[in-house]
Amino acid sequence: MAVNYYNFLIVYLVTFGSLTYGYNSAIIGAVIGLPSFFEYFHINEKTDAGSKITGATNGLFAGGGLLGCWFITWLADKVGRQRSIQITASICVVAAAIQAGSVHIAMFLVGRFMMGFGAGMVNVITPLYQSEISPAKTRGRMVGSHGFILCVGYGLAGWTGYGCYFIDNQVAQWRLCLALQVVPPLGLLIGSPFLPESPRHLVANDNQDKAFAILKRLHHVPGDEEDTLAREELYQIQQQLDLEKREGWRQGWVKGWILLFKKKSYRKRLLFGFLLL
Repeated sequence: MAVNYYNFLIVYLVTFGSLTYGYNSAIIGAVIGLPSFFEYFHINEKTDAGSKITGATNGLFAGGGLLGCWFITWLADKVGRQRSIQITASICVVAAAIQAGSVHIAMFLVGRFMMGFGAGMVNVITPLYQSEISPAKTRGRMVGSHGFILCVGYGLAGWTGYGCYFIDNQVAQWRLCLALQVVPPLGLLIGSPFLPESPRHLVANDNQDKAFAILKRLHHVPGDEEDTLAREELYQIQQQLDLEKREGWRQGWVKGWILLFKKKSYRKRLLFGFLLL
């Protein structure tokens, strides 16, 4: 099958979101491993207070992530995928700035919670957007880039922590680790104006003409002068949305979550998802 390089470019542009989650969730392991971090806040990491701060750091991130995962499911339908990506990236940039500039531990923990909220959002919206702009035959390869780049972020966080350990300025050690959290979401934010809106979202909001125009650009391949692939994709999106409507979906955010847990096959997928993560 011929490849539309514009489609791949958009898919990989949005992996700045994958890098955001990977680096920003893993870098804390390096930060709390630097004695200078606890020294700056006058906390002894070997005491109960130090253990509580470590626990709060991880717990607030996880709690924020849980809320972010839920919130983005509403936001993505309300304002669209592109705008949701911009909002998510902005939250992560602000959260990173707060953490890197923290002057007391409460400020740091607020930033950590915000980062968890943004990370939860970005870890949902990135593969969702990728799947909705990818043709069926290459969807696995395209959406799989999310997991690959996410792991790259994990690796970069580890090497960043290792490199910062050798910085002579003790405060710069941990601040630099946290400041670099700004880079991936800022890249996503800068690139977001070039991201087309999700065709599925447009069709769901009765904007078929714009959806078809985007699909033609995303899925056009040499020799397909009639844009057959784009037409087939548009038809499949319309049929899928009609099916969901007949089955009771698309009747509000709350009703969607209720149906998600009521249907056995979806409950099973949710269980597998939770166990694998």
